[in-house]
Amino acid sequence: MPAIRLLAVCAAFLLFGVLPPAVAQSSSRPNAAKAAIERYLAAVRQHRHGTAVSWISPQLATTKELVYVAWLTTMNIYSASGKSLGVIAVPYGGNFGNGVAVDARENVYVDGISPQNQWVIYEYARGGTQAKRTLLLGTGGADFSQGVAVAKDGTVYAAQPYDNRTAVFAPGSINPTRYLENIPPDNAIPFSVTVDSSGTLLVLLSGSPYYSPAIMEYPHGRGPGYVGPYNLADFGGFGIAADAGNHIVVSAGGGDPALAIFLRNDPTPIEVGSSVRAGFLAFNRKSSRLYYGSVNDDGPAGVIAYPSLRSIGPIQTTDNAAVAVSPAVNV
Repeated sequence: MPAIRLLAVCAAFLLFGVLPPAVAQSSSRPNAAKAAIERYLAAVRQHRHGTAVSWISPQLATTKELVYVAWLTTMNIYSASGKSLGVIAVPYGGNFGNGVAVDARENVYVDGISPQNQWVIYEYARGGTQAKRTLLLGTGGADFSQGVAVAKDGTVYAAQPYDNRTAVFAPGSINPTRYLENIPPDNAIPFSVTVDSSGTLLVLLSGSPYYSPAIMEYPHGRGPGYVGPYNLADFGGFGIAADAGNHIVVSAGGGDPALAIFLRNDPTPIEVGSSVRAGFLAFNRKSSRLYYGSVNDDGPAGVIAYPSLRSIGPIQTTDNAAVAVSPAVNV
């Protein structure tokens, strides 16, 4: 830790008796996000030749709400009631990752690794099975992403946990046009992202032995950003989603409680509950339902009534991690 930061931390401790949220020691709760990253990278090394076949049901064209669930070789498509409407197979020799998002035109984005060993984000049209565009995250071992989000104007955001930054793609660009750095800068692990209705980018930092989980906020998707007031020290951090009223839901990625709801700028959750093992999160447009993926294929993907957090049931029981809903909230 740099000397200036260390002095600031010590001063805060002497003055207030507590460490600032951004640099507080993390809780004893296991870091589910870091474990999920390691599990994902191990799975990528083992599953590079999927043989899934793409197909689309004719009913998809007349279905208003779609749910996308992705993991490794496939991205499955469902109706809101859980009816299977299609499968998008990953390009042969590649893998899908843990980030899925939908833009205002209902294009769907999913991160992963290409057959050329590039970390990428594939963009598919609604009802399409061939990528219409491929965004390049990088070729280095740490350039992969976990969470993906898209703003109203088409800006794409991708959390890169091992690069410790969020990559930003301007509308129409296939290469990052800028990067958003995190506060604190060291080992904070940006893991999942969402955009609220005002265009503020929220980045969930899952934390490390040196930093508690925190939420970075970037108004209008611009830096330098700031650490929000939300107290995640005893809860953890894995998935994040903003509802239509800009309240925030965070999943712990395992353990009990599984979910917490925060009013905007209120550090204490107003509701903590649900027994589901939720990972990545996505709202439907009305924010009446909250969909969740599992923590890298160790449980079902499903749906929860919101804001009661009552479990409605599973959508997919195996092979899932990333989840998104179309049309998406806040775009």
